[in-house]
Amino acid sequence: MPMRSIIMWLVISTSLPIACRGNGNVEWVPDHVTDATSDSRQQTGSDHPSSDISHPAQDTERRLDTALTTEDGNVVDLSDATGSCNCQDQEACIETMCLPIICTPGESECVTVLQRKVCNATGTGWGTQACIDDTVCSAGDCTSPTCDPLSDPSCVDGQVATCIDGVQMQLSPCPGGSGCLNGQCIAITPNIVLVVDTSGSMSYLWDQPDVWPDDCTQNCPPWNYPDCDDPTAPKTRLGRTKVALNAMLSDEITSDVRLALMRFPQRLNAPASCQSGHYTGLGVMTGDDGSHQAGEWFTEFLWQVMVVPFRQDTATNDADAMLQWFDFTETLGVDGNACISDLNCAQLLCDQNACATHTDPELRGVGPTPLGKSLFYAGEYLRREVLVEGKACLENVDCASPHHTCIEGTCSDPFHACRPTKIVLFTDGQETVFTDKEDYFHPIVQAKRMHFGLGCTADIQCSNGASCTPSGQCEPPAGLVPETICDALPMSCETDADCPAWNCGEDVPCPGTCLNVALQVTDPEQQNYLKDYNNLPIPLTIHVVDASAGTQTDNALIAAYGGGQHVSVSLGDINALASVLLELLDPKDGPTCVTK
Repeated sequence: MPMRSIIMWLVISTSLPIACRGNGNVEWVPDHVTDATSDSRQQTGSDHPSSDISHPAQDTERRLDTALTTEDGNVVDLSDATGSCNCQDQEACIETMCLPIICTPGESECVTVLQRKVCNATGTGWGTQACIDDTVCSAGDCTSPTCDPLSDPSCVDGQVATCIDGVQMQLSPCPGGSGCLNGQCIAITPNIVLVVDTSGSMSYLWDQPDVWPDDCTQNCPPWNYPDCDDPTAPKTRLGRTKVALNAMLSDEITSDVRLALMRFPQRLNAPASCQSGHYTGLGVMTGDDGSHQAGEWFTEFLWQVMVVPFRQDTATNDADAMLQWFDFTETLGVDGNACISDLNCAQLLCDQNACATHTDPELRGVGPTPLGKSLFYAGEYLRREVLVEGKACLENVDCASPHHTCIEGTCSDPFHACRPTKIVLFTDGQETVFTDKEDYFHPIVQAKRMHFGLGCTADIQCSNGASCTPSGQCEPPAGLVPETICDALPMSCETDADCPAWNCGEDVPCPGTCLNVALQVTDPEQQNYLKDYNNLPIPLTIHVVDASAGTQTDNALIAAYGGGQHVSVSLGDINALASVLLELLDPKDGPTCVTK
């Protein structure tokens, strides 16, 4: 259908006052005045005034030929004694009549999509003109259409684009934290992995450093399995963390993010105790061979770390599944399979010739503190199963992601370039497994790898503003990461004199030391950055919520190299801990996303 036919319904007929003379020309006459002479001629039926009217002949003749009658009935003289006009500024003399100038000669304006009005040569009136040959009126001119005013809105540079008149596109920016998709502003849901410290120290009493409930002598919690700790007023570090996690999940903020729950590596065990429940702590996942990119063992034993993964069918959180891990109860059941040894069972626990599984699981504080490996595992989970940009597919279900659809044989997220993906790491201590800061699995190295990148040959292999140096290092933008920091305190420094004393667990404070912490690690296995299916970096942000009462330097550097925040908290204030977690989860307004 021609464009002219599509937009005919928009045309509104506009009537403009005109006076036609005998020669067929159009003469524009303002609405607010009438020709007194014409009125007299209509009354007498002749071309001259009636001789029956008594008045001075010459004065009447001049007045009738050169006068206007206004809306209030007054007669206005428009000429001097010689018959010429005597007009004011902004008036034009038209056949002995002074008419107001109301427009600029040649000026034009659109009346409808298919009609415009044009100012006459004297500027005293408008005439109408139809647009022909499938043209439309835009900005006062008849021109060829460039868009269909009946079409649905579209997206242009991240803004909603609407065709107004066939030529002009109205652009409406989307608010921060959203992007334009199919002509609508869509909120961009962040992916957030919450990693909770389940090391043995989390079973300590929160207000008595390094004291187990077994050694408690006053104000002690219940500690006889399965009656462990007090859900209403918990005394252990982990118990108080669980209450904060419950408060976090009950807040409406969590409904606006996509949340997964992760712990340190653990496997099932029997019999149970209050500290460990039916779990045994591990330094690494079962099957982990130390490779710098996870193999198939990762999928088989992912349950040892990822206790509530992202749902694959929807971006809605599985809050009920998470709450089971914080409810202070634990129930062990069987999965229906017979066994002779633990190796016969999916979760590696054969109990009385039956494979065990939890019917009600629980977070327990048992095992070491593998912060670096936990960050590595979180990154591998995101890389393999969540951020699947470029993965081969035949249909949407192959992408296993509510954000990705199968387009031309590959999984695609229209907001891939700007969808926030965060790891929020809560811990009460520091790395205890990979303590060498030059080790690939040290948490500071992993944080830099996943946010900025380690080694490189080109800038494209670095993320978040980092650049590739001639020596092959991804160098963070200036000022984001300190090169020197005070030992045990997250403070930048230049000399030892800049560092205050700190409590090192002795009666006398220890003097501070200014340490060089610039990271120069590259990976010989070429896993210098977290790679998507197109071998491009997957940039993550890592926040650290730090409940360690002593040294915090390393944890602060994890956050600095991870591009996130380092927040020190006290487990004495459960509400404050919940507020900090919500603050880091909150999908605040960010920059508008421009879709690909």
